[in-house]
Amino acid sequence: ATSLQHAEPDVGTAGVEKLPSRGSMGHPEVCRRPCIYFARGECQNGSECGYCHMDHEGRRAHLDKRNRDLLKKCSSADVLPLVLKLARSRALDTGILSEGAEVLRVLEHLSLTKLSATVQTPEMR
Repeated sequence: ATSLQHAEPDVGTAGVEKLPSRGSMGHPEVCRRPCIYFARGECQNGSECGYCHMDHEGRRAHLDKRNRDLLKKCSSADVLPLVLKLARSRALDTGILSEGAEVLRVLEHLSLTKLSATVQTPEMR
């Protein structure tokens, strides 16, 4: 037996084959919403299903209509820093900060780009 036969699986794919469905990846923090068909025992897609096949305790928090309307009125320059702060906090709390580093860099870049665009005066544009 060679050492290649005993090599550990790639960290990026480790455990993926053990998931009940593709949509379950990142459960419970960043998985897709629960599969309504799986909950009824009727999901025909099995492991290829794009929705989560794992238990979800309680319902995820949702914005009410008034808050959704307020959020729609906000500029991306206002919203992106909040999203970045929340994403960074959740990644740190769940221990996936290194895995989410690229997403956080993109959010940070977008946030800074939008902020600098709103700070510029009309003469600078």
